[in-house]
Amino acid sequence: PIPPQSYSLYFGWLILELLRGRGSRVILKWPNDLYLIGAGKVGGVLTSVGRRGGRKFLVAGIGINTSKPVPPFPRLDIPVKNREIVEGFIGRVERPPRWEEVFRKYRREFYLYRGILGIEGELTEVGELKIGAEVRGGWR
Repeated sequence: PIPPQSYSLYFGWLILELLRGRGSRVILKWPNDLYLIGAGKVGGVLTSVGRRGGRKFLVAGIGINTSKPVPPFPRLDIPVKNREIVEGFIGRVERPPRWEEVFRKYRREFYLYRGILGIEGELTEVGELKIGAEVRGGWR
């Protein structure tokens, strides 16, 4: 199962893979920012857990600047229609990869880019950021 504090990271990675599959150079900046190195943040993922009628549900909100730059935020580096992103994301969610697989890939990139992005600390096994004795969850 996906650790609740890492829902945003997990769904952010699914979007990242979708966009890269279309040629984007986007990366996922811990815990939930879609980012272009040298340009800045182009989007992000927020998640929330709710309850209705005794049933628990998860909402993932995804925002990506696909049309015009809105300073200081750039536009995504590829032409893509929002509908294509939504349909691709739903397809990935319907056939979800295991958390362990997503986290293994994310961890490799986290350590590759953290110096460039100015992120200090180490990742825990559930996707939290540990800086000294302090642990910061990715829950959003």
